[in-house]
Amino acid sequence: MHSFLLFSLLVIFAFLTAAPTSAQQSPAYGIFSDYNFNMYQADFRSFPNVPSCCPQYEDGTGGGLSIGLFYELPLAGQVRLALRGGYMTRSGTMKRTENTVVTGNVPAVFEHQVEVSLADVGLEPLVGVNLFSSLWLSVGGRIAAVTSKQFSQREIIISPKVGVFPNGSSKRNEITDQPIPGAASVYGAIIGGLGYDVPLNSTRTLILSPEILFTLGITPVVSDLAWHSNAVRCGITLKYVPSIRQ
Repeated sequence: MHSFLLFSLLVIFAFLTAAPTSAQQSPAYGIFSDYNFNMYQADFRSFPNVPSCCPQYEDGTGGGLSIGLFYELPLAGQVRLALRGGYMTRSGTMKRTENTVVTGNVPAVFEHQVEVSLADVGLEPLVGVNLFSSLWLSVGGRIAAVTSKQFSQREIIISPKVGVFPNGSSKRNEITDQPIPGAASVYGAIIGGLGYDVPLNSTRTLILSPEILFTLGITPVVSDLAWHSNAVRCGITLKYVPSIRQ
């Protein structure tokens, strides 16, 4: 829902402020910063060699950050090539509620939870196409080295409140801040999204661009597990376009 609202605001802003734009004539460079709405697609019960009684993890969400530098090269009046380099966090939480029956034919509810810390440093080659006015469509990818891959997990009894596991506690299979077994060392993704250029001065040498990007992970988080990390990224870029001396 938050992502949809942000996307709608971006499109409305583009239409309200649409004005003829001048083609970028020279290379540019700048910085970008996005907030990540992280999303997991999963289909597995547990990590390799890690005890878990979860029936199946299926999805998860979290928040993160993408930040870095970029270089941009105009290829034609309506096409440009950008190369980004930066840091991205893809952390989040997966939960699964399990309804079961325990000793004495008593209904019970267990919650299985995994919190993961994922981060990487990588490159993003993007091709930008001018749709109209100052609105640009960008497509490309990300290839990155994973720098953080930790997890914590636990299983707790939600009800009955006085229930305990065979270990005498309302928690079991609890693990804190450990490396994810079999975690991939490389993250690959496809990227697509929109950006809108807003010049900050009359010479158009400083340009601020709100953007929304969708990052679709194509490499698994853990080798041989059905688990992918995606993100909707909402943020801005600030670039400097040096003037061309006549």
